[in-house]
Amino acid sequence: MSYSFAPDRTSTENARGMALAQIDRIEKAMTGDLPPAEIVHYARRRLKRVRASLALAASGFESGKVRAADRALRDLARDVAPLRDHDLVRAVSAGLRPLLVTCPEILPVLDAVDRSLAAHVAPADAIPNAASAIAGHRGTARTRRDVLPSPQAGLPATPTLDVERFARELARARRMIVDLPTADEDPEAPLRALVRIYRQARKSMATALGSGRSEDYHEWRKPAQRLARQLKLTAVFFDGRLNERQVETRLLARMLGEDHDLAVLQTWIAGNVGHALAPRERALIDGLVLGMQVVLRRDARTRGEALFDAPPAAFERLLRKLWSSRARERGVARSRSKD
Repeated sequence: MSYSFAPDRTSTENARGMALAQIDRIEKAMTGDLPPAEIVHYARRRLKRVRASLALAASGFESGKVRAADRALRDLARDVAPLRDHDLVRAVSAGLRPLLVTCPEILPVLDAVDRSLAAHVAPADAIPNAASAIAGHRGTARTRRDVLPSPQAGLPATPTLDVERFARELARARRMIVDLPTADEDPEAPLRALVRIYRQARKSMATALGSGRSEDYHEWRKPAQRLARQLKLTAVFFDGRLNERQVETRLLARMLGEDHDLAVLQTWIAGNVGHALAPRERALIDGLVLGMQVVLRRDARTRGEALFDAPPAAFERLLRKLWSSRARERGVARSRSKD
């Protein structure tokens, strides 16, 4: 199933079908042969897709029930976030090395980061018994190798995923989505949802650009990333005429993600190896991160101001101008057929 709504289905049918398809893919990944670190990243990405899909049709579901489903999905994503951040530090550290040919003084700092990571349980050891947990909640008998965490004595362990709990809660979220009662169907629900998330992204951008805080740039990334996903989901409703905006928004979210990756690396260094660094080494790594963030934030500002220059009312007028009459008519027809 491609990541796109169908114009001949109602918003709630689209959202429910897409959400369940993404959950299917998470379960398949957890019972397959992907490396555990990739499973973590895959699960987080798919859970975000589920939430973005449901948000587009939220007004067509019973409000209390759809909010409860979204909270369950959010909590699932939070369960795997610490594992993702641990693997992220490793990836960012490795990615910086080729850039340091002209600044070899920082390499010892990254060596210290790698030693610190090696002293923890590797992410590959942090997802035990995934297949048996998923099978237990889906009634299947698929198997996967069992891997148990083995922390070294006296050293803090990598955060581990309680797979049994994750599988149980994922199954519960699936049931919640299947059982979501529908309310009055609004064929323009996706359009209204796009305006809401655009407004949030625009407001978050103003906050981030005003404060310069890493936390605020990360909060800007969240609605920008969701907007990119929702523009992709609804592309068919606009006959593809917002594809360029979708690509630009996705690139913006990626820039903001790279900014957050650097902030995560800096936090890891401060909390795990900072005490072992000389003042000059700490200043060098802080300067490197700051310099890269300056470039990323400059480019994010340029792209963000171009994307979010128009007030929400003007963005809504643009959407209504491009909104496919064919999609609207089909949505109305489908809604009437249910009466």
